[in-house]
Amino acid sequence: IPVTLKSSNAPPRTLLKTLRQSFVSLPARERSRSSSDRWDVYAGAVFAEWNPRIHVCDPFAVPNEWDVWRGADDGFAAPACVLWFTHETIYDRVYVIGELYRTRMTPEEMADAVLRMDTQLLGPMRYVDGVIDAASFADVGMGGGRANVMNRQGCRWKPSAKGAGSRIAGKSAIHARLAVRDDGYPGMVVFRTCRNLIRTLPALPYDKHNVEDIASDCEDHAVEALRIGLTRKTNRSRTIQLVGV
Repeated sequence: IPVTLKSSNAPPRTLLKTLRQSFVSLPARERSRSSSDRWDVYAGAVFAEWNPRIHVCDPFAVPNEWDVWRGADDGFAAPACVLWFTHETIYDRVYVIGELYRTRMTPEEMADAVLRMDTQLLGPMRYVDGVIDAASFADVGMGGGRANVMNRQGCRWKPSAKGAGSRIAGKSAIHARLAVRDDGYPGMVVFRTCRNLIRTLPALPYDKHNVEDIASDCEDHAVEALRIGLTRKTNRSRTIQLVGV
């Protein structure tokens, strides 16, 4: 919940003085973040640049020519999270346009929910594929992993990149997209309907043993789906017509 020093419900003068003194004592990064007269309740947040005023928008209809894909962090006892992304190429801006966040889904149930969301968000004729955490392809005795079962129902999942540094690279990709560009807008904006991503992203703390990574014991399922979706690799091919050959 943002609190501003100029709020109409300003605290008593003594508390206001304490707040200003606390502001002066903040580290440079935190002081810079708060210089817009906005205070954030999450101290030591990994994604300190997150600001719902500029990183959240109302939903809109996605143009047919924009690329659309999914990123997913699978789960059963813990929540599975699927995010839907689209990319506006003129300003190189990614929008997170949809979210599925649920526990205890079988792969068949999750596939049904994902395909329904595809149609709900984009219509029945839009091609959508996605990237899911590689562990979802591990064979658990169902003729493959959970992702394989979902693919047999038409989800078109591919495994995410897995290896040394993949989490750090994903965190860097999120930072890069949250950064404000020369036009005054960030490289990523989230539809306000993606409530769990909006709720959990600004609250994530650093890992106590690795200051470059996010703590692994927090509710990071939506941010994992975000990381996976932002770091997907695409293989694009183009068909051109040769005249006079």
